[in-house]
Amino acid sequence: MKYRRLGKTDLELSEIGFGTADNAGLMVKGSEREQLDAIAAAIEAGVNYFETSPSFGRGVAETNLGKAFKALGVRPHVGTMVEILPDGFDDIAVAIETALDGSLERLGLDGIDTLIVHNPPRKARDPNEPTWQPVTFEDLMGPGLTAFERCKRAGKARYFGFATEHCDPETVNRLLDTGSFHHVNVWYNVVNPSAARRLPSGVRFGKDYPDYGQILERARANGVGVAAFRVLSGGALSDPVIANGAAGRHPNAGGSYSRNPQLFQPEIDRSRALAFLKTSARSLPQAAYAFALANPGVTTLVGGFSDAAQMRELLGASDVPPLTPNELARIDGVYATNFGLT
Repeated sequence: MKYRRLGKTDLELSEIGFGTADNAGLMVKGSEREQLDAIAAAIEAGVNYFETSPSFGRGVAETNLGKAFKALGVRPHVGTMVEILPDGFDDIAVAIETALDGSLERLGLDGIDTLIVHNPPRKARDPNEPTWQPVTFEDLMGPGLTAFERCKRAGKARYFGFATEHCDPETVNRLLDTGSFHHVNVWYNVVNPSAARRLPSGVRFGKDYPDYGQILERARANGVGVAAFRVLSGGALSDPVIANGAAGRHPNAGGSYSRNPQLFQPEIDRSRALAFLKTSARSLPQAAYAFALANPGVTTLVGGFSDAAQMRELLGASDVPPLTPNELARIDGVYATNFGLT
């Protein structure tokens, strides 16, 4: 296992972390034995960063992660997200502190390493947003930082950050430029690398393919650590899904793609255009991880796992051959033709 420093902090994190989202599902739907085996194998392999959220299985992932840590007698670095619910916007600082207290109770910990606001930063709040109501620049710079400082003084959190799924990149870049944050979660993968680079004009951005406006590069320029998520494009960059579509998802997989498979289809359609990255020396998921790890602005990958076998496969991604110049050129050709989609 290789390690990378989280921005300007003193944390050295394994470049492959352990995500716990219900999209992959191991820490929500897997058996206790499966969970223990996977976490024990991850620790043995050198994984030292685990990231979770009360949104993953409505607290189930945090509870199961805490039980596993206790059973195994381990305390790796841990990050958890806090979601500001609609009724929490009257007092954002209290909402963050209350959410963190609930997470700590479920995890069985006195404190965590990174406190991450799950709500996406945008220019304005939107009470009609069907998932997480956005937070504004002022929300995070005002009561958000106030909450963190109180949590830090209480020994409940060491570092502060935010997630960026379906964010407004301009607002994110403003936040990163303040120097007030240590950590940012970034949607970054070979299907959509817009957080790190400008894409060819052939790419069609839209609701199912957002433009992340090079926020990863802005984080790097400001010394902010980056946890990359959705590295497998929600699981689309895998042989079973490439072959069978949404029906090829693992039995443990859940989340919105299970509730609404039609939301998953755009990821599948684009991922199929990149299936050539599988070679005799590396699997398609390993190629996807190798692509993300090649970016020096990435601190750690926090994709989730569906079972221990998948986890072991991905832990080998650090040692597979990197993508070749010819492969990278071919990827650019895929972007330029909008993945061959009409």
